[in-house]
Amino acid sequence: FWVVAASAAAPALAYGVARAALRAVGEAWSARAPAAAADAATTQNLGVVVTGCDSGFGRDAAIELCARGYAVFAGCLRDPRQSGWLAGVGAELVGRPGATLPRGLLLDVTRQEHVDRAAHVVDEWLAGDAARRLVAVVNNAGVATAGLCEWLAADDLRKDLEVNYLGVHRVARAFLPLLKEARCRGATTPKPRLVVVASMASRCAMPAAASYAASKHAVLGYAASLAAEVAADVDVCVVEPSFHRTPMVAGDAALESFDRAWREFRNTRKKRPSSSSMSADHDTAADAAEYEAYAQLRRLVPARARQFAWHPDLVVDVLVDVVTSATAPPFEIPVGVDARYFLQVLRRLPSWITQRAARDWWLPPSSSS
Repeated sequence: FWVVAASAAAPALAYGVARAALRAVGEAWSARAPAAAADAATTQNLGVVVTGCDSGFGRDAAIELCARGYAVFAGCLRDPRQSGWLAGVGAELVGRPGATLPRGLLLDVTRQEHVDRAAHVVDEWLAGDAARRLVAVVNNAGVATAGLCEWLAADDLRKDLEVNYLGVHRVARAFLPLLKEARCRGATTPKPRLVVVASMASRCAMPAAASYAASKHAVLGYAASLAAEVAADVDVCVVEPSFHRTPMVAGDAALESFDRAWREFRNTRKKRPSSSSMSADHDTAADAAEYEAYAQLRRLVPARARQFAWHPDLVVDVLVDVVTSATAPPFEIPVGVDARYFLQVLRRLPSWITQRAARDWWLPPSSSS
């Protein structure tokens, strides 16, 4: 199989190598461009909205932007004024000259009233000084539901879509007028940016992550349309990380959703009437086989993800650079060596190769047969 696959993959591999070389040349060329001016007097009048700041990429990006003096509006799912979030972030900024403190916002991107209230807060801040501008909105809030497609209910998929896709739309729709206004206030400065943190799952889906991958495919298509529509006033950039050591990957949240999906699937199966042609022994054997497949998946999938997880600072550095750079960012930025090179090749291979590779890599034999 793999000999045939290698022959079929040769053109895509050659394309991938050439694309990687061109990317390296392009990055070396763009690196010559100077960074945007970052003196405290200027950046304190430059506003940045970041969603999903409770932990992970959003929290670290908000801290780094505050350290550079930007006026950061940090949206959190839990009220940052009551959860101790502001105190924790403030402690990390102590001793960093020119740093500002973030303005914490209660922001659940699935709730329109939260998004509207956040936009109103930023609008009032802009109205306080004619020199102020909203220079970037970073859509970082995200969730991931894990589990095989057969296990997932429609509500599981809807949850991921509500945050990862529709949440991005709610935030973009609320803040685009303020971003466009910033372009009018500073026509000679770099265009404001609307950043979407997607995932390489928007390009290369994998087993046990259908709900997450579908939501990221959706937001990538949305961002492509949006970028064409607002190109005159706003730069849209999609950041596509592979696995990184965030709470979503290294924490227990993914396993909890995996276990919950399995339990609900089993409960649903138990409620169905048994076929009269099936013996009790057959039902017991099938249950045992299904549980063994679940147990193997539970061990294997998180281990694979963590095995190739990069340090989250890689993504944070990209987000901060996209916000602060004097040059316009590209539409897509894959982050992680695997995302930048290997997965770029893999997604261009024939589907029968990519599906076989995904099965062999991610699934135990009992699930991939």
